[in-house]
Amino acid sequence: MSLDTQFTEKIEELTLADEDVPLVHELDLDKIPAGRISKLWVVLFEDALKPMTVPVIIAKGIIISGVISDEGYRPGPVVGMTSSLHGDEVNGVRVIHRLFQTELDPESLHGTVVAVIVANIQGFLAGTRGMDGQDLNRLMPGYTLHSSI
Repeated sequence: MSLDTQFTEKIEELTLADEDVPLVHELDLDKIPAGRISKLWVVLFEDALKPMTVPVIIAKGIIISGVISDEGYRPGPVVGMTSSLHGDEVNGVRVIHRLFQTELDPESLHGTVVAVIVANIQGFLAGTRGMDGQDLNRLMPGYTLHSSI
């Protein structure tokens, strides 16, 4: 099988229609199947119109050697990554997709990789850096009386 064919198959594996991607209210990694890549929409909150969700991709590894749980999964570290915390910085979206399409093999992975593809949906859709005219870097870590500067 050529490298182009393998790459195309990986892209097709990650490409799902929205109705095929589950909507969850909490991210429970114990419910994610091992040995594959899973896509989810995670609900952050709900208002009167519709839920505010973020897209998440998870690669949960399975390794045959060593200590195996009842599910056939060897627990390991969990690595999290995000992109587009600033809605106008979109390079990370492609980096995460490329990582999951070409670099991660859940069958040889020890542990779990969780990626929130777009962490700031509203900023991403508006193409803005922050919220209400403020840079998100200046709103974290969230001091009670002032920003982080």
